Formats: sequence, structure tokens, C-alpha cells
Amino acid sequence: MDELISYKKFKDLDIANDISEKLKREGVYFEIENEKQYFDPTFANNPMQNDFRIKIEPSNFLKADKILENYYASLLDRIQEDYYLFSFTNKELFEIISKPDEWGDLDYQLAKKILLDRGEEITNEELQNLKDKRINVLSKPETSQTALVIFGYAVNVLGIISLFIKIEFRLIWLPIAIIMGAILSQTKTVLPNGEVIFSYNEKDRKHGKIIGLLCMVLILLILILLCFNKIEIIQNKIS
Repeated sequence: MDELISYKKFKDLDIANDISEKLKREGVYFEIENEKQYFDPTFANNPMQNDFRIKIEPSNFLKADKILENYYASLLDRIQEDYYLFSFTNKELFEIISKPDEWGDLDYQLAKKILLDRGEEITNEELQNLKDKRINVLSKPETSQTALVIFGYAVNVLGIISLFIKIEFRLIWLPIAIIMGAILSQTKTVLPNGEVIFSYNEKDRKHGKIIGLLCMVLILLILILLCFNKIEIIQNKIS
């Protein structure tokens, strides 16, 4: 079995369970994760903080898309006429169809229905072309992360400087550098078709690996200095 990755996220557990049952009937293996916020600073137990994520195999994304398409299509007749999409222009509805990942499955299906009711039929071939174009757009790596790269190197430099000046905690920079390097080199994006790609371009990923490597070298240097009692992790003892 391939590794399960995030397919859809829902605020309502009943909807997540309903869709999961339909996936099960079609032989699509899934898991549901509850990504509820661990700490609610308002102590309000707000249900909007719940994120129920359905995870499936990437090879089943297209099959699951068809199941969800049928599921939401069956709900369209229940939508009241005051639903906000009914006030959209045709151009705005086409925008929804061209970017379904930004609007959600229900709005996508309803936008198609409203356009059809207005005499604007879109063929399956045209819909597929729109999906392919959207995949191409989403497949492009994010713009160069110059600020993150500079920050990552700067953190390592501060780590080195901390070895020669008196500060309370000398290792505070190290986890930050490790995290920055991992973000740049390992962050990935799941495309609507189930394909998993790196979020950043190759140049930024290389910088991320170098930042992480420099951090590892710095940690090794600190351990060596500690072994020879050349430095102390905490300069000033708390009384």
C-alpha cells in the first residue's frame, strides 16, 4: 500500500464520515485524522477549530474525486436560492470552475449547475482542460524564498558568534536553523491529482540543505568544545 496523504479536510465530522462511507463502498482505503487545536486560548471549545482530514493513497485521488462529485451533485437541489453563488456573474462562476481547489467541492458543482441553468454548458473535455491548466499552475514552485534563505544563514552565523560572547543560552539558535533548513529543503505540496511535489525551487532547496548541514557542523563543534571544557552552555548560573 502506498503512503496515505491528505485528500480533503472538513470542519463537520458527519460530512467526513458520510464521504468516508462512500469511499469505503467503492473500495478506497482511508484514514480520518482529527487535527483539532490542542490548546484553545479562549477555552470556548469552538467546533470551527476542528479539522477532520481524510487521507487516502495518491493513486485513488481521481477515483475519490468522482465519488465526491456525485456526493455533492446529489445535494444541489437542497440549496436555498439565497445561497451566495446565485448572485455571481457568469464570469465569477467560471472563475470558481477554473480554481476548484480554492472554492471547495460544493461550490464547484453548484457553479457548473448555475451556468448550465443559464444556458452556459461546459463539456467534460473543457472541464478536464481547466483542471489540467490548474495543475500546471499549482505545479510551479513558489517564488524564490530569498528572505528565508538569508534568515537561515544568519541564524547559523549568530550560532557561531554565540560561542565567543557571553549570552545566557548558547544553543537557542540551533533548533531555529534546523527548522529553517528543513522548511526550505523538505516542504512538499499535494496537488489535486494526488501528485506530491516540493514546494520550493531547486536552488532554495539546496540552500536549505546547506543551512541544515552548517547547523550540524556547528552542533558537532559545540560538542567538541564542551568535551574539552572550552565553553559552557549556560554562562551565568541562576541563583
